Amino acid sequence: MRVLYRAISAEERGTRGTRKPTPKYQRPLPATPKARKVQAEALNEDLALALAARVEEEITFDWLKSHSPVEIPDNNRACGELLLNELYPTGSRILVFTAFASQGQYMYVVGDGAYKLGRKPGVAPVKAPRLPAGGDCGVWYLTAPITGKWEPNPGKRDAMGNLMPGRRHAACCTSFPYLVLESDVLTADVWLKILVQLADPIVAVYTSGGKSVHALVKVSAATPEEFNAIKAEYVLRLSSVGADAAAITPVRLSRLPGCMRHGASGENGTYCKYDKPRLQELLYLNPAAVPGVPILTMPARKTRKAGQ
Repeated sequence: MRVLYRAISAEERGTRGTRKPTPKYQRPLPATPKARKVQAEALNEDLALALAARVEEEITFDWLKSHSPVEIPDNNRACGELLLNELYPTGSRILVFTAFASQGQYMYVVGDGAYKLGRKPGVAPVKAPRLPAGGDCGVWYLTAPITGKWEPNPGKRDAMGNLMPGRRHAACCTSFPYLVLESDVLTADVWLKILVQLADPIVAVYTSGGKSVHALVKVSAATPEEFNAIKAEYVLRLSSVGADAAAITPVRLSRLPGCMRHGASGENGTYCKYDKPRLQELLYLNPAAVPGVPILTMPARKTRKAGQ
């Protein structure tokens, strides 16, 4: 009787005892990878020096430029737009800063050029002839492309408890394609010898206009959660040899190459102007970088012009 009842019920449901497959569009999305909670290790200077010592030749700025698949132009002023055009798809909106603790002063639209931005919502952007040449403490860009819209910032409220609008937080970003590796505890020569050995897809290397050198690594994360899951592996692997774990964040400002840095802010906030402006120098550019091919293994060869 029970068998007959189940058969009749199945017939009435039109399935003859089998369940229809759920259409793909109705299936739940795969779970976002969860970031492991990892703690950065303290610098192991002996380990860092031993790793750097594996590279016998000196890794100079000129060495990096000679191994760059995209030729670094002699005109430093062109390097900022070159980097953005090579690393981001046409139409991408990149936020550019001359004041670090701000919502950005410029937006660069790949394929369209630079725009000067208003300080508050509702102010239309104005076409600019080009990106800024420099700033008091330099020039930065947000490594995550943005929508260009002001959005409520869940992490910032006014005195009344209302969410404050912003255009540089995660909700304003369309993706999180790159991760920044930098070190403030190693000398540039040691740090460069470590960077060129990494098998990670390093797409660009440039100076800060100060003591540090930044490397931009392709991670192609779609969300902050995906980025943070990737970040954990980098922190575990590289913090002990000098990488700054605090700099590995999905929403990260990095130095824009080709711009001049006129000074620096001290720990107490006091501004110190340099005797001479310092260049944020582009050293290496490889938008086609892939995992498993360290910079060190790439022989010096004829470079290609940008866009070729």
